[in-house]
Amino acid sequence: MGQILIFGASSTVALACAKIWARRGDEFILVARTRERLTPKIQGLRNSVLAEYFQDLGDCGENQALVDEIFLKYPRIDKVFIAHGYLGGQAESENTWQEAEKQICVNYMSVVSLLHPCADHLSARGKGQIAVLTSVAGQRGRPRNYTYGSAKGGLSIFLQGLRSRLWPRIAVTDLVLGPVDTPMTKDHRKNFSFATAESAALKIVSAVDRRVSRAFVPGYWRWVCLLVRLMPEAVFQRLKFLRD
Repeated sequence: MGQILIFGASSTVALACAKIWARRGDEFILVARTRERLTPKIQGLRNSVLAEYFQDLGDCGENQALVDEIFLKYPRIDKVFIAHGYLGGQAESENTWQEAEKQICVNYMSVVSLLHPCADHLSARGKGQIAVLTSVAGQRGRPRNYTYGSAKGGLSIFLQGLRSRLWPRIAVTDLVLGPVDTPMTKDHRKNFSFATAESAALKIVSAVDRRVSRAFVPGYWRWVCLLVRLMPEAVFQRLKFLRD
């Protein structure tokens, strides 16, 4: 049994993971933006929840104090799971700097502002694990989501460096998530590539258990992304089904 600190705890994928961990006896410190978004979703986890915190994590300057407060009160935290993010819209990010800034700030800068203090606290203990949701969108820039994808791709690079810095005592797992059928993607046309939150959670929990460096969720995205990364740009731009 362990203690898991979850950022973005109201997300569908995070809650699906928490349900699996709860069945194994793990306990949680949950961080979400608002009580209204979190409380109705965690009734089945009540016996496993040690504490709930509410903060807009996009306000990067406030995150250090929040993390310090949590670790001071719960020094036995052994896993940090960051599922916090914001999808937004590509067209909006092209038309207004405010939307582009929000996507970059929430998906990259705010996560880094959480990783810094979490890494320091776990390092002081000499053990632990950090797992972060990134995205297949960060593997190559595509017209449909390159603002969001650039933030997620930058986050994966940051995690590579953090993993090397903390190795071997602290495991850092980059969870490269494909499309998932959740409320965040409710306006997206669904196709075969969309996983369910429950199936994604099973893969995530397995990857965290194995303390792997990087896991594609579902696993077939590893080969799709390899093809997409290696393809010459002149070819990639002509393949509409991949590019878009």
